[in-house]
Amino acid sequence: RGCRAFTPLFKAQGSGHIVNISSLAAIASLPAMGAYNVTKAGVVSLSETLRFELAPRGIHTTVVCPGFFATNLAETLRTPEPSMEKTVRKLIAGGSLTAGQVAERIIRAVERKRFMVLPQKEGRILWWIRHLVPFVYNWQVARAGRQLQEKLERSDG
Repeated sequence: RGCRAFTPLFKAQGSGHIVNISSLAAIASLPAMGAYNVTKAGVVSLSETLRFELAPRGIHTTVVCPGFFATNLAETLRTPEPSMEKTVRKLIAGGSLTAGQVAERIIRAVERKRFMVLPQKEGRILWWIRHLVPFVYNWQVARAGRQLQEKLERSDG
């Protein structure tokens, strides 16, 4: 909705900058998060599309893919897995950045006209591993999936 509302205004003035907020889940397709992963990957895809469509008109696009940091995500989480909320709360509590620090990184990215922002160091490392040594990434995600499945089976039994 925001892109639809602001794009005509930016086109009329011949400049602008769209910032879309996604998640690290967009590039790290972790198990038991299918619906969330897909929606966040859709935000990245939309942002890439807008980037190439709008750049010739002087309109820039940034997509932000943060990992966990202090938000109300656990309160709004919808999952069929009862243990997932506890896991998410733990991950949020262990986040390495504050919301203010994430915002500062977004502002710097807009100033530099950077497309993708991975605010946390861990996210940038994951992105590089996924692209440079995909077999390591695939092995780690498969392992995490097996561990999660085992944990869920133990909690059901």
